[in-house]
Amino acid sequence: MTQRHRRLLILENDPQLRAELESNFRDLDVSSAGSGDHAQVMALLRRLEPDVVLFDLGEGRDAAGARASLELMRHMLALAPDTKIIAMTSHDARELAVHAVGLGATDFYFKPID
Repeated sequence: MTQRHRRLLILENDPQLRAELESNFRDLDVSSAGSGDHAQVMALLRRLEPDVVLFDLGEGRDAAGARASLELMRHMLALAPDTKIIAMTSHDARELAVHAVGLGATDFYFKPID
């Protein structure tokens, strides 16, 4: 029986960081996109059925963006409850990251990621 590669979906708005993350995880089956188009994100989630999603929540200073990111994460978890979501955010958004974990994110990392 052949073992399939784990599927990773990277949702990162910064194209340079997205390319860097893709390179770091090249041993996985990686797909990526920006996280701004919620309909596209949900379509990718349905089509790809990733094991893990690295999800850029944005910055804590943007309250409307933070609410939209958390709402998108809720929809992602409702659609794919077994998918592990790892939230990424800037250092000044600790509260946002903690809120994401409270909603169901598996973990969070502050950007830039080493």
